[in-house]
Amino acid sequence: MKHSPTIPWWDKIKNKLIVSLSAVLIVSLTLFGLICAFSFKAQLIQQIGNKNIQLAAGLQEDAESFLSAIMTELNSLASSLGEGGGDLAAQQEMMNRYLQKMPDVLKLTLLDNSGKECLVATRQSADSASGQLAPGQVDQNRVAMQQGNLFVSPVYPSYQVVPMVDISIPIQNFADHKVSGIIKAGVSLCGLWSKISALKLRPEITVYLIDKNGKLIVHSDIGPVSTAIDFSHIKKVKEFISDTESKFRTPTIYIGNKNTQVIGVATAIRKINWGIVVEESTESALAPYRHIQQILFFSLAGLILLAGIILSCCIVRFTRSIDTITKQAQKSLSGEESAPMIHVDSKDEIAHLAEIFNRMQKQLHEKNENLKRRYKELESIHDEFRESFEELEQVSEKLEASQSELNKQKEFEKQLIETANVLIVVLNREGEVILSNKKCEEITGYDKSCILGKSWLQLMTPVEGREEYAKQLSESLSSRAQSSYECPIVTRDGTSRIISWHSTPMTDQAGNVVGIINVGEDVTEEKKLQQELEVKNRALAEKNEELQNFVSIVSHDLKSPLYILQDFTSILLQDHRNEFGEDVIYYLERIKKNAENMEKLIVDILEFSKIGTTEGDYQNYPISQIVQRAVDELKPKIDEKNIHLTISGEFPTLFCDPARILQVFTNLISNSIKFMDPKNDLPMIEIGCQKLGKEYEFFVKDNGIGIDKEYHEKIFKIFQRLKELKQVEGTGVGLAIVKKIIENHGGKVWVDSAKGKGATFFFTLPATKQAKQDNNKG
Repeated sequence: MKHSPTIPWWDKIKNKLIVSLSAVLIVSLTLFGLICAFSFKAQLIQQIGNKNIQLAAGLQEDAESFLSAIMTELNSLASSLGEGGGDLAAQQEMMNRYLQKMPDVLKLTLLDNSGKECLVATRQSADSASGQLAPGQVDQNRVAMQQGNLFVSPVYPSYQVVPMVDISIPIQNFADHKVSGIIKAGVSLCGLWSKISALKLRPEITVYLIDKNGKLIVHSDIGPVSTAIDFSHIKKVKEFISDTESKFRTPTIYIGNKNTQVIGVATAIRKINWGIVVEESTESALAPYRHIQQILFFSLAGLILLAGIILSCCIVRFTRSIDTITKQAQKSLSGEESAPMIHVDSKDEIAHLAEIFNRMQKQLHEKNENLKRRYKELESIHDEFRESFEELEQVSEKLEASQSELNKQKEFEKQLIETANVLIVVLNREGEVILSNKKCEEITGYDKSCILGKSWLQLMTPVEGREEYAKQLSESLSSRAQSSYECPIVTRDGTSRIISWHSTPMTDQAGNVVGIINVGEDVTEEKKLQQELEVKNRALAEKNEELQNFVSIVSHDLKSPLYILQDFTSILLQDHRNEFGEDVIYYLERIKKNAENMEKLIVDILEFSKIGTTEGDYQNYPISQIVQRAVDELKPKIDEKNIHLTISGEFPTLFCDPARILQVFTNLISNSIKFMDPKNDLPMIEIGCQKLGKEYEFFVKDNGIGIDKEYHEKIFKIFQRLKELKQVEGTGVGLAIVKKIIENHGGKVWVDSAKGKGATFFFTLPATKQAKQDNNKG
């Protein structure tokens, strides 16, 4: 084997060294710039924080001296009041004297053990509302009095929105050292506010005085105190203020109450847990940091660009030789046998790679020639195998298609059997179960594991019916014919169910009967309902017959005396009119008229009772002819009242009882005539029709006296009439008859009316015989 020439060590490492140094330079400069930037930012924040800490320390001393002076005087006053006894005049003078010593105290209040005010000392300018505590504050005053502790109330606005606070100190009796009361001072915070507001601060710095709950007391901005400013959500501030012994800590950056990022420091005011917060906006405070950041960015960008140029020069030099090798390799891959050898004018790794590639190319050329010879030999063998493989592939595809189709068919049959809503039970020749479905499990209560392989005759058939079922099974196996029959079964819980079976013999490929496929449907409930229906139908038929006989008898018995009454009154009015006075004649006419109305009522009641109990003469009949007959019958009454009657729409031919539908139109048109307002100069009645889906809607519309909405349902009930129309002839049965006829035809009836605005009676009839049957079932 021929060895490659040795490459000097410098040529081996110089290219790698240049690339590595460039990368190290870029990373080092980037890290150095980031470290410098973060270090400068931290020093700048600490420098700003130190200045603000000094400011906060001065304000802390002012606030503590302000409160210490007041508390010293209050403690002195409490001691004097405890030694002075119960002389109210002396106590009042003492309180007035101490009030003059404390210019920031607007009001002094002396409270007894129960929290009741005993004495008050105020300035003339003090707000009368100051010193009134909320119920919670009164309770805290009592606790301070019982425990002998100092109590400082929350800040509240008073006297033209001046921030104030109540400081309560218990009074101990000089003799027994028991707490006898409380001296409460209403302290104005204007002094603190003035000191903070008078600070010569930069616009970006704000000073806040807050209470222990983080609520604002005063601030350095010009203007009234904003109760919306709240530091309770800032965790660092709460920690500083809750720890009264804490020192000033590292400045913290957070989102301030002006919704801007700030650098804040905070400290607590001893004794009362108030706090001072100094905030400075980071936008102006960190401006030098941003300037340095920009300088570093541009410097790093320039250095990275320089390193990139050096890398690019190295890469270009490398890629020229690599490009030459790549092109030669592409020629070799494309099959060019006359590809020239590669020459590189250097002594580095690239030259070594080119030499190796040249030797590899020569060896590949020799191997390629050998492969070509072998390829020609294999090509002939491949042609023979290809033909055989194609034949096998065709056979395999046919087998796979047949198997897939068979699997689909089996899966379909399995799902069909399982999801069928009937019992499916397959028995062998011995009557043993070899297949059952889910419906069989639901009805019998037996799992498949309890049924398969068991005798259906022994497991499911009641003892008294086994002989008949065994005979039926034997006939099905021998005759090879389908059969249908009903047979009871006993379920797992002992109940009996009636199954309607349809049996089909099952044969093998030779045509021999090997079993029976039984498809059954549970008809137990249908059988029960059928029996109950037969009993009820017989009872209903008997009741209907009794009712018809009763109505006929009652109708005949009521009509007979009415006929006699009418005959006698007619004789008296015709033959003896001159013998009676006007009063007697009036009463006789009333008797005759009421007897006639009674006769009409009996006829209507008899007609109402017949509707639905007797079979109607249903046939396909033109509705337009029925409407015309009704109009012709009522024409004299229509002409008598000069009513303008119109018929609109195309009337269909429907399956109905013509006589009953004629009765409907006659009753509705007659009602419109009877209830027409006599004062109406242009009385009108309109009869119309329109198709709505599977039914037709008919209407009879008039401009008569109308009907109040409260009577729209009542008028369709028997004997229901409007109270104000008692003088109008009628029995109160007509609309009830209309409703009953329409409902028996599978329709519905209703009215749309308002008093004084006429009435429109609507009713519907099914468009077809089938629709009528469906509506009656519904």
